[in-house]
Amino acid sequence: MTWFLDKAFLAGLDLHAYDAAAIATRVGAAPDAVAAFVDPRRTLWVQSGPEYGWLAGADRQHRPTLLFVGAPRLDSATVQPLNAVTFDRGAMTIETAAIALSGPLEWEGVLAAAAAAIGFIHVGNAPIFPFKHPTIWHYAAVPFPFHLHDDALGRGEGDPELVRRWIERGNYVLHCGDAFYLGEGGEVESS
Repeated sequence: MTWFLDKAFLAGLDLHAYDAAAIATRVGAAPDAVAAFVDPRRTLWVQSGPEYGWLAGADRQHRPTLLFVGAPRLDSATVQPLNAVTFDRGAMTIETAAIALSGPLEWEGVLAAAAAAIGFIHVGNAPIFPFKHPTIWHYAAVPFPFHLHDDALGRGEGDPELVRRWIERGNYVLHCGDAFYLGEGGEVESS
């Protein structure tokens, strides 16, 4: 998958616009299962993936937080090497923070800078909900990859069975400079 396809897909994606009943009919899935799958309040468990560029934990208020590590290579407007997305599950909102880091991207320095800025604690997993970062287009968590999204909406020519199996497995996509396909437990299955 190439980044420019993801950029166009994410730019036009409305996480609140899925018609669960229509998707269920199209792919032959249970309407309740599809409604839960595309619900923008759905809990997505994310496991840390330091080899892929993110850590999962909590901020000083114990709210779930993803810390994206490394200057975003696909967004020249953002130059900070650490970017946090914190989830307020009660209000269903996100807060973002760009965190400066002097020196190399090494564990101790990354964790110290994130702790000083937002009280970040690396826990190893975090319960988040689907989101799109408001300024860094390639940080997002969405229900479908772009090709299955089009198939779910009836705009693609793919196999509806693939969409149904994706929904049944509870998969989702975490975007972090690439599209990482995560299983229900939040571990990377492929990219």
